[in-house]
Amino acid sequence: LRQLVIELSSMGLTKLSLSGGEVTANQKITDKARQVVIYALENKIKTIRILTTGFNVRRLEEIIDTGIHELQISIDGNEETHNQYKQSRDAYQRAIEALKMCSTKKIRLTTNTVITKRNLHTLSETIDTLAGYNIDTIRINKIISANSLLRLNIKEARQFFEIVSKKQEEYGLRILNAY
Repeated sequence: LRQLVIELSSMGLTKLSLSGGEVTANQKITDKARQVVIYALENKIKTIRILTTGFNVRRLEEIIDTGIHELQISIDGNEETHNQYKQSRDAYQRAIEALKMCSTKKIRLTTNTVITKRNLHTLSETIDTLAGYNIDTIRINKIISANSLLRLNIKEARQFFEIVSKKQEEYGLRILNAY
């Protein structure tokens, strides 16, 4: 891992994102992620970002304390919807615990919510919840799927934009959407 980070850095890499699986799923993965962060810091990589579901708050804090710059936590709706999406009865509570812990750290905190027909009805409530934490950016993305049963139609897209606009104005939040 060290050699890979050195090579990437020598090629001009300045930002590194670790994603594509849950970095806190087990201690071995967390330890590897921490090693990569240490190597990246040693090699002057300016921005290190981790994407997570907040699966294990203790392990997540270990990684944060190693020196990452940004953390993105997935929140896919209210408690019921998020737990259904993650197929876990306590996924939402773990994500909220991670948000609480991260709010006390000196780290850039973002969230990511993927909007589909199944969770559009929770968007307003989700933004209301997120507004209560020290979040720099709330990212909201449309579903990218060939399954038209999940994609928003034009009426739903208008509803989506109306909710986001209203909440931006109400809270003064930075809400980015890729719709």
